[in-house]
Amino acid sequence: MSAEESTEAVRITLSNISPLYIQWQKILRTAWWDDRDNTWNDVDKAASELKDYVSTIDPNLPGHGDLRGINHADVNWTELISGELEELNHNAGRPRAAGL
Repeated sequence: MSAEESTEAVRITLSNISPLYIQWQKILRTAWWDDRDNTWNDVDKAASELKDYVSTIDPNLPGHGDLRGINHADVNWTELISGELEELNHNAGRPRAAGL
């Protein structure tokens, strides 16, 4: 499985299973918007927390099959966090890539 496929498999699984999505959103809160600097801080920390969390998910559970065969080292964890932060930027009326 390619890096892109592994990243997308994680995104799909986290997005489609409610308890996993809720945890992803909690981890996302590690990153925070700095109004003074107009930048997101602790994005890498959130990405690391997401990687640690996903490594605990059993891919053999129902609905988690997309995680089978992914190489955690290939997943772009920062991209997964940044994609969600882009949505938060949009919702806050900022350009999508603001502060990233």
